[in-house]
Amino acid sequence: MLQPTRLRTSWFFLSNLLSACSAANAPDPLAKSVPVVSQQSATASASSAPGLSSARAVPPPARPTYPRYTNGRFEPVVTYAELEPKDPERECTHDYLSGFSAIAAYSDGAWLVGSCGVRVRVEGTKVERFPTPVETRMVQPDDYECAAYLMHWSIAARSRSEAWLLSSPRCNANPNAVWPNVLERFDGKAWRKAYSNFATASGKRTGGDAFEVFVAPDGAVFTQVHDMGGGSDLRNSLGRFANGRFTLLREGLDARVIAIFEASRRNPEGPVLEVPESYDSESYVELLPLSSAELFSLATRQTNLRDGDIRTKSMVLALSKGAWSKEELDDASLSAGARAPSGVLWAAGKHLWRRRPGGSFEPVLRDVASSRAVSDIVVRGEDDLFLVMGCGEEPTCVGAQVLHYDGTSVQEVEVVPAAGLTASSMSASRPHLAASANGDVWLQGENVMWRLGVSATASAGRMSDAAVNLARY
Repeated sequence: MLQPTRLRTSWFFLSNLLSACSAANAPDPLAKSVPVVSQQSATASASSAPGLSSARAVPPPARPTYPRYTNGRFEPVVTYAELEPKDPERECTHDYLSGFSAIAAYSDGAWLVGSCGVRVRVEGTKVERFPTPVETRMVQPDDYECAAYLMHWSIAARSRSEAWLLSSPRCNANPNAVWPNVLERFDGKAWRKAYSNFATASGKRTGGDAFEVFVAPDGAVFTQVHDMGGGSDLRNSLGRFANGRFTLLREGLDARVIAIFEASRRNPEGPVLEVPESYDSESYVELLPLSSAELFSLATRQTNLRDGDIRTKSMVLALSKGAWSKEELDDASLSAGARAPSGVLWAAGKHLWRRRPGGSFEPVLRDVASSRAVSDIVVRGEDDLFLVMGCGEEPTCVGAQVLHYDGTSVQEVEVVPAAGLTASSMSASRPHLAASANGDVWLQGENVMWRLGVSATASAGRMSDAAVNLARY
């Protein structure tokens, strides 16, 4: 049994202690907590080995090549430049987060959201905007006014008339110019505020805010909460929203550390506290809700030691009939998951995994991810799956790489550049996929939204037909 170390700590010390263990894994809400595989991280093991310098670091593996997918290609539908607000009197300063951030499909189309209040519904070649209000807010203690646009983090849709969206009013990168996230619901006519107090739940302080929302087939709404400051970036939790209340389902940080953390926060100059020699934390990557009472969560569990050593395990957590269970997978880091209409679950990290109803996860494809992490998966059928890998932090990467798996082999899907955009603006560090019931597959990068199979002629026609929808933003 590990014995705790007895020492005097403070709010400042504890914040630094916990943050230091998690700095490399600080959650990025736009990336859905996907581990970024960069050139730097790919060479870390070689450059840090005894006797090797960074000059001799091994470069990341070359991007693998696959046969071309022949049943269509991703054609541009709309660009962020067409949608971003252009009001010189109330300039949006979300430059540090600029672009599209999330996409959610429904039977005949998809919702697309991003920074600076960008929120549209796309069906075929029609783009319909739903403007968000811009508020003038006072920033304290800096004592200045700013135009607070909504930064949309995550969206989930059950139909064209029911969707859920998480956003936060913010002016710029100043921490004092950022306000708590708001959960909104679209009722078929308008977007209406549903909830905004994720800092507390079930009578407890979560220590963070909700940045990701998911909806089950029966309409149940779930969220993932991250602590984005003032404490440990390791603190994550899962919750369910129902009847106007947010209820915690699972805490990702060891209860002993939460107690110490909260005691130090309340009384920074308080008595001697006992900090454990080691503690566990869970980072939740993706939720796959099946119903209000059953869900799966891709997760990483870390055992954090005071000497700085971190031991990780990839696993899938399952909630059923009020009880949690786990299944560990032999994978470096799970990064994306999806549920097929048949109920088959898919997970991707270094490998691609499949779980049939009532079974366990089994590897289907080995080493599907190279120097990039899989950032999203969509499934249209048992033998019809798409994966997308973003650039992460690769400095020379241009564009997303989309792969298709037909049950036996992998093909690469062509992504057509949007006209008039530079190579750098085509980059996609955090791309997402979505699939509609009608067969449409959507791809979202930071600056472009694509649809699979749209011809060049149809794409050009959309730009002129939808001009009336985009002219007055």
